[in-house]
Amino acid sequence: MDNTGETASKIQWHPGFCSAFEREFRKYREYLRFEREVPLTKGPLFVDLLVIEMLAPVSMENELGKIFRAHNICEYKGPDDALNIDDYYKTLAYACLYKSSGQTVDAIPARDITISLIRDAYPRKLMQTLKAEGFELTEPYPGVFYAERPDSANRQFPFPTQIIVTSQLERETHSGLRVLRKKADGEDILRFLTEANRETGPMSTPFYRSA
Repeated sequence: MDNTGETASKIQWHPGFCSAFEREFRKYREYLRFEREVPLTKGPLFVDLLVIEMLAPVSMENELGKIFRAHNICEYKGPDDALNIDDYYKTLAYACLYKSSGQTVDAIPARDITISLIRDAYPRKLMQTLKAEGFELTEPYPGVFYAERPDSANRQFPFPTQIIVTSQLERETHSGLRVLRKKADGEDILRFLTEANRETGPMSTPFYRSA
């Protein structure tokens, strides 16, 4: 069977996610740098999106960035991809490799790294497994879950971690991420298109083209 047409029509979710995530923090553009598909080794290991705070720590109003520190590693899963416990440990390994990639010893302190796992649907099995492994899960903001270890002297050891469920984010402030779904809600689409027509600036055109 010829699957050429199926392959050619497959949606590339990651570019849209990267653009949407950058747009989330457009108010802080002068303080942050976004790097896509950052290589970790000489082989094919990449971080989906790396968000770097270029100046002193910024006080974030956006709840997705409340956890952010100097180096923030984001792993995104499209609607066709699962988000499970192995993905968590893979991202944890990415963070460890990134921490060890500095030009000098401890050039990137562990305390300056965070992990964000992002998916459209609530990853029920992942959450169940994290709880079984001793993690405490809290939801400080709609769709944003923190995973901490209450049995550890440092509850956020080894890195502060959040799981973002884009379909549960506030509609009023996160339309760019909420529309990255196979069956986006009509109200989300209308809000997204309204914002697309209203917004101007250097990020607007590439973002809306990607999304």
